[in-house]
Amino acid sequence: MKYKFFLLFFLFIFSFFYVFSGEFLTQNLSPKYNNINEKDIIGGSEKVNLSNLNDPLFTQNEYSYNHSLAKESLVLAVCAYSSGVSSANWGENQKTGREDSIKRALNQRGYTDISDYNYDISLNDSSSKVAFCIGYKPFDKNTNIVSVVIRGGNYGLEWVDNFNLGNSENYYHKGFYEASVSVKKQIDEYLKKHSDDKKIKLWFTGYSRGGAVANIVASMYNENKASFPCSVYAYTFASPKTSVVSDTKAHDTIHKNIFNILSPNDPVYNIPPENWGFGRFGICVIFPDNNDISYNGALDLNRKVAKSYYTKTGEILSVSGNPVLSFINVFIKSSKSRDFFSENLSKPIGDFIKIKMEKEKNQNGVWQPIETHNALYKMYGEKATKIYDNVINNDFYTAFKKIGFNIPEDLYIFITLCHINGFNDFEKTMLSKINLNDLSEISSVASGTSIVTGHRHEFYMSWLENTDVKVLKFVKE
Repeated sequence: MKYKFFLLFFLFIFSFFYVFSGEFLTQNLSPKYNNINEKDIIGGSEKVNLSNLNDPLFTQNEYSYNHSLAKESLVLAVCAYSSGVSSANWGENQKTGREDSIKRALNQRGYTDISDYNYDISLNDSSSKVAFCIGYKPFDKNTNIVSVVIRGGNYGLEWVDNFNLGNSENYYHKGFYEASVSVKKQIDEYLKKHSDDKKIKLWFTGYSRGGAVANIVASMYNENKASFPCSVYAYTFASPKTSVVSDTKAHDTIHKNIFNILSPNDPVYNIPPENWGFGRFGICVIFPDNNDISYNGALDLNRKVAKSYYTKTGEILSVSGNPVLSFINVFIKSSKSRDFFSENLSKPIGDFIKIKMEKEKNQNGVWQPIETHNALYKMYGEKATKIYDNVINNDFYTAFKKIGFNIPEDLYIFITLCHINGFNDFEKTMLSKINLNDLSEISSVASGTSIVTGHRHEFYMSWLENTDVKVLKFVKE
């Protein structure tokens, strides 16, 4: 019984690390999928000349959901990922071409004066920031469109900041908010050049982490329209939750121009947990569950989505479905509260991500992962190795080794980091809050493959390009 419990617990805790943003997945994709080319992604609005004035994507009211604009937003959001060369120049603090795909995509759509931000910062940098790109083009003689596209993939150790929730005194997810403040500051500077005596249509988009920041920044401009009138068109994708919002605040009329496009098969859909007070600004636009047969044409739609996904990835579509919610609920139960998580788990998780993802240049000038023990020593010195040895020899783990269970090194590393950061009761506190009934519900998906699929941009693309608006669900959180 204990053996099974421990195995399931291990699968649970480490699957959580790997699904939050899909970063581990995207960093290990073949160059074909890492080197984003918008022509290979989705049809979008290919039938209209987007370089023309009076761009038809922006003739509708900002509060009306525009499926064509959603498609085009997804194209740009994925183009904002660091280009495929990012692995070769991982730790370089300089222009290396990470911004090439998004600048090219904006240029092809008629945008000029294109400025990129933070793409020149090393992917070893884990601070609260995002890379993004801004471009502008005239809509008519009285109006300019300003596009803000925020990076949400291939962003290296920014992944650490996804777990920087802050305590309950913070109205927002702390990491997302700090990044958003920086983005807004740069946009404000940019707008000074393109807003004199003209109306502004502000277009925001981003995927995953980028979507979360886009959600917050768009809300800031909505709330500031008294001093800076503008139309806000915001389309986010696979965005985690961003802020502690009441119904009256989050879904006031001013935020109904923010459309958060989500899949119920995406584990990020419910992170951070609603039970901790988190939500998103605006309206959630939700794809039907891939197993939903409650409407005519559901089976045909699912076949089209699966075919599209296979075309994009060469893989059979397999997603976790409802067990994702069980997965999140178990995590909520085990970590008690937002304050408990922030105080005890946020820093160890961040350190663990750094150890697994940070790279250094070898003698041949190639950026490579740091050997785990060396990374641990580099981070905390000799005391870390001593604590690590004590964890390995802990009676709790020794008992499992005696019955032939090979405990993965990653678990030892994570427990060591918990102890280094003052959380010495990990086993007692975490294990005591989870039971086998909880974990048996998610054991089939906890290995990661089907969970991660639900957060891949190819999955979202396959749904968006095949889905009719009439089957989408428009929901207030």
